Amino acid sequence: MIAVLALACAENDPPSPRALPGDIDGDGVPDSADTAYDTGPWDTADTAGDCVPTGVEDGNCDGVDDDCDGLVDGGHRVPEDYATIAEALRRDDTVLVCLAAGTHEGPVSIGGPAVIQGAGEGLSIVEGGGPVVLMFGGGELRDLTVTGGAAEIGAGVRVDGGDNRLSRVRISGNQCVEGGSFCLGAGLAVMGGSLAVESVTIDGNTGAAASTGSVLGLGAYVGGGTVTGTGLAVMENTLAVDGEVDEIDVFGGALAVTGLGRVVLSDSSFSSTTVTGAASAWGAGVYVELSNLDFTRAWISGNVAECAGGEGGGLFASSAAVTLSNVAVVQNELACTGTASGGGLGLTGASVVELQQSVIAANVLSGHVARGGGVYLDEGDTLSLVNSVLYANELLGTVSEGSAAAGAGSWTVSYTDLYANLPFDSVISGLAEPDDTSLSVDPLFAGVPPAEWDLRLATGSPLIDAGAPECVDVDGTRCDLGVFGGPNGSWP
Repeated sequence: MIAVLALACAENDPPSPRALPGDIDGDGVPDSADTAYDTGPWDTADTAGDCVPTGVEDGNCDGVDDDCDGLVDGGHRVPEDYATIAEALRRDDTVLVCLAAGTHEGPVSIGGPAVIQGAGEGLSIVEGGGPVVLMFGGGELRDLTVTGGAAEIGAGVRVDGGDNRLSRVRISGNQCVEGGSFCLGAGLAVMGGSLAVESVTIDGNTGAAASTGSVLGLGAYVGGGTVTGTGLAVMENTLAVDGEVDEIDVFGGALAVTGLGRVVLSDSSFSSTTVTGAASAWGAGVYVELSNLDFTRAWISGNVAECAGGEGGGLFASSAAVTLSNVAVVQNELACTGTASGGGLGLTGASVVELQQSVIAANVLSGHVARGGGVYLDEGDTLSLVNSVLYANELLGTVSEGSAAAGAGSWTVSYTDLYANLPFDSVISGLAEPDDTSLSVDPLFAGVPPAEWDLRLATGSPLIDAGAPECVDVDGTRCDLGVFGGPNGSWP
């Protein structure tokens, strides 16, 4: 890229002329008559006043005419023009609102296609309300932090309609109100419409409910809407229940999707949720019911739920359609006093789940009855695994069934490695054996505990080029097994 592209435009400069044949610098003067011109696509030597596009989206509150249209951002500045965001939006709900660094008062309702542009995550903070930000008209939040909210539904951000967007936003430190009958998304709730996300973090939010009630999605809840995008990180959200006094059922520690919702995400993570004292836990990491879920390059890891009974330490699907490509379901733990099923994945209600290029590893399932350390399928469920790995999952139960997999459903397993699932005497219970394309060998991952997890394959791994013959890695060779193989195996 030529260095001139990084130059900012002078305020109110006219647009640069379109380049003509024989006009290298694009200043409107043919080269034959131009005595001083550059060799780049825009002129800097002979007409230094020309505007040079920066390549950055205009309307970003930087005071620069980024797209050379003769205008500089526009919109309302807070607190310079208006004291609060709410006051600025009352004047015009389609405007660009430019937030200075600092803390800005919530709640905020966006009823039109307004853009609220912050100075950066952690620099511009919108705080307080129930929820802090309500979006129902196609608005957008950029480069800011949302915190300090308290509500039963979407204490941080709630989306109720329209086509909305979050870009480079952190939703942190919000909580469901005490004493409510339910909690839907302490960080984010999408109740209708659509939401596109780019580099969004939802962390440090806490759930609560009445002495009897339900919590769906401590981090994020999608109830009938659509969420798409890349770079969503839902992590370190918590719920602590006094099991001696309260009876709370949890559906999806990090994320819950219900009510014909649809979620399509890439390069995302759902990790380190902590639930203690729950009556039941269905999906310590992710819960999906009567909805569609599609993850490409994702981590579901380190989620922990303590409960009387439950299913799905990493992900639980009920009457759902789920596609996981290049997904790691690693080191989740479901610890129950009664029956526990599916340390990595749990399925029920005729769910259909497809896994390719994925790893289900080191999930721990404990209970009086423990079934399926890696996966568990109820009757009527269908699971397909290809080019994947079931590794080192563990059952800790008085009665244990299937350290790798168990259930009465239907699964097909091809070009998949099953290795070191414990206890060895009951690796698969009630399900068909993998076909003869599958392996039982040490995958030789580049890093496993006590070191950090690194699911790349070390030199000499038997999983290199061991995938389905028709599958090709990004380097053009036959597919490796695991999350770095296949056409989507190039992680950012």
